[in-house]
Amino acid sequence: MSRLVTILQKAHAGENAAYLAYEGHWRSLSKKNPSAAETIKDIQKDEWFHRQSVGFMLIELDARPSPAREALMWLIGKTTSALCYVSGNWASAVGAEMIEKIGSVSYWEAAELARDEGYPAMATYLEEMARTEEEHETFFKLLKNS
Repeated sequence: MSRLVTILQKAHAGENAAYLAYEGHWRSLSKKNPSAAETIKDIQKDEWFHRQSVGFMLIELDARPSPAREALMWLIGKTTSALCYVSGNWASAVGAEMIEKIGSVSYWEAAELARDEGYPAMATYLEEMARTEEEHETFFKLLKNS
């Protein structure tokens, strides 16, 4: 299995964990900080779109998501979502910031590998996704300091 496929399998599962975690994050903020909650809802939609996109990339590479990783990340996402109600905004924002940093680094690496393996269009799209993850990271960095 290529390194690109492995990274995309991790990203596919990771995007689901982020999507699930952000459900609890925005809901826990909906009364205290409605503006932040709305932004997190938008970020959550981006995570789902990224997951779908990575799924198509895996198909293009004749690969599939990793069932074990999908199950683990589902559990992590659901647990994190529940913890958002008790951990407070700062801890939730720190966790989200880390999730987004991992995502951007992974997508930059995947873009380089995709380009090296002869998938320039995929590389360009992965770079766009990396930049989106960096924007999310900046939002959560600001949120934790507010």
